[in-house]
Amino acid sequence: MNNIIMQLCSPGSPFSKDLGLLFLRLGFGLLCLKYGFYHLKAGKQTWHWLGAQIDFLGITFMPICWGFVAAATEFWGGLCCIIGFKTRFATAFLSVIMFIALIMHVRKKDNFNNICLPLTFLIALISIGIAGAGRFSIDYLLIKMWC
Repeated sequence: MNNIIMQLCSPGSPFSKDLGLLFLRLGFGLLCLKYGFYHLKAGKQTWHWLGAQIDFLGITFMPICWGFVAAATEFWGGLCCIIGFKTRFATAFLSVIMFIALIMHVRKKDNFNNICLPLTFLIALISIGIAGAGRFSIDYLLIKMWC
C-alpha cells in the first residue's frame, strides 16, 4: 500500500503520469461522448446545423451527412478516449471537430466564454494525442501483447 502511495506522490514517476493521462482521457472522453450522444440523438436538424459549420472551408454540400459524421466522431472518439483505444487516432479527429467549433465561435464574434470551451477541448485533445493513452489503456495492452 505504501508503495502505491509513494508512486502516486512521486513527481515525475511513470505511474503518476499515466494516472494523470487516465484522468484526462476519462474527463474529456466523457464530455465528448456526452456531446456526441446529444448531437446524434437530436436528429437531422442538428446534423444540418453542425454540417453547415464547415462552409468556411468551401464545403457546402451534404450538411446533414457532415453533421452526422461530426456527431458520430464526438461519440465514438469520446468512447475511444475513455477506454484508451486508438487514442491518437481518435484525438486527431476530435481535434479537427474542436478546431472547426473554435473557428465557428470566432467567426460569429462570440464572447471569450463561448470561445473557451472548444479551445480548452482542443488544447486537451492535442495534449492527449501527443502524450498517447498511457499505461492504463487498451492501446498499452495491445502494444504489450504484440511487441
